Amino acid sequence: MPVTNNTVTLPYEPYAYQYGKSFVPYSITLQEFKTGIKKLIRCFSIPTAPNPYAASPLTVVQVGGADEVNAFRSASKFTGWLYVRIKTRYKSARK
Repeated sequence: MPVTNNTVTLPYEPYAYQYGKSFVPYSITLQEFKTGIKKLIRCFSIPTAPNPYAASPLTVVQVGGADEVNAFRSASKFTGWLYVRIKTRYKSARK
């Protein structure tokens, strides 16, 4: 992912339209990105070996409790976006 001027651009996500400005790729500050990823790995695990919790290889294992996941989800716009992607693109399992 490109990082320019302390901004991370997510090139495969939809473009955001701002009235009177050209279309720009979805991007966030580098600090928000780093914080979001740190919070993500405290709440979820993506197995690299065959997943013992489900038959699907596209399963994310929730390792944090419900309160931790809710805090992750509401921490920022980016973590909310990550949570939606996890829930819509992967199956979930609990450890």
